Amino acid sequence: IIMTDKNGRIFGKINIIDLLVIIVIIAAACITVFKFTATPGKGSTKVNTAFSYTLKVADVRDFTAKLFAEGDNLYDDETGKFIGKVTAVKTEQSKEYALKSDGTYNYTERPGRFDVYVTVSTNGTVKDTGYFAEGIRQIAPHSTIVLSSQKLKTNATVENIEQ
Repeated sequence: IIMTDKNGRIFGKINIIDLLVIIVIIAAACITVFKFTATPGKGSTKVNTAFSYTLKVADVRDFTAKLFAEGDNLYDDETGKFIGKVTAVKTEQSKEYALKSDGTYNYTERPGRFDVYVTVSTNGTVKDTGYFAEGIRQIAPHSTIVLSSQKLKTNATVENIEQ
C-alpha cells in the first residue's frame, strides 16, 4: 500500500501519475540503451577459415558456359572484392518444363542452353550468422550473387556451402 496525502501525493511531494510517467520514461531509455549497445550472444566466430561453395549459373549459352575455368578468380560485382577461386566447373544441359498439346507438362532439354555449376574455394569468416567470403561478402544458400571475372559478368545462385 502506497501512502498518499489528501492531494494524492506520495510522501506529500509527487503525484502517483507523475511517478508512473517517470518510470515509463526510465524503462524506455534503459531498453533503448540495451538494444543498441548489447552484443549478441557468445557465438562462435572463425576467422581465416577455408570453405567452398557451389554456384549455379542457370540457362546460359554455350559461349558463356565455356568462359568458366578452374583457377579463375571471382569477384563480387557490387563491391569489386575477391570472393574466391574456381576449383571445379561442371556443365549440364539446361532443362525446363514445357506444356504439351494434351495439357500436361514435360521436362525437356533446352537446345543450346546450359546450367553451369561452379565450385569456388575461399578463405573467410564463419560465424553463427553465416559464411563471409574473404570476411566481406555473405554467402548463404539460395542467395544470388552478381559475379565477375576477367572474362565475364553474370548472375549465380548459391547451391550449397561446405567447410
